[in-house]
Amino acid sequence: MDHGATLKNYIDVAAAVQDLANGNIDGVINDSIGNAYLIKDMHLPLRQTPDYVSRI
Repeated sequence: MDHGATLKNYIDVAAAVQDLANGNIDGVINDSIGNAYLIKDMHLPLRQTPDYVSRI
């Protein structure tokens, strides 16, 4: 089923999170610990979902 999404792969999750902060992509799927660290370390205006996301 096509949901109209385009996937983009990144070698480095920090680059993906930066692209998200810059508005170039709509979301990042990664582990919560890694995301929390990057958001804090890079001072990004982002937040994580409060729980696991089972459907996109």
